[in-house]
Amino acid sequence: MLDAGEISKSQFKKLVNYEPEGILKPTSHGYLTINCEASCLLKNSRVAIFFNGKWLSGIVARDEREWYLEDDGGNIVGLCPGIRVRVLL
Repeated sequence: MLDAGEISKSQFKKLVNYEPEGILKPTSHGYLTINCEASCLLKNSRVAIFFNGKWLSGIVARDEREWYLEDDGGNIVGLCPGIRVRVLL
């Protein structure tokens, strides 16, 4: 991809260094990220959080005040810095 000129060197470095699991951190723009400002969680992303000793999967959502996870059963869990999260592809 890089040699063919399909993506830039900086985009390639972001892809190579991408970590799909980590601890949520706030960004300067009001988003949540796992490892850097370049890869923020987006609405409707599928993720799992480590909650009550097990992985809970669902969809990321946001209202005017906060980020939260809506699990497959319709339950809502607030997302905040410090929570362990795994991006599901």
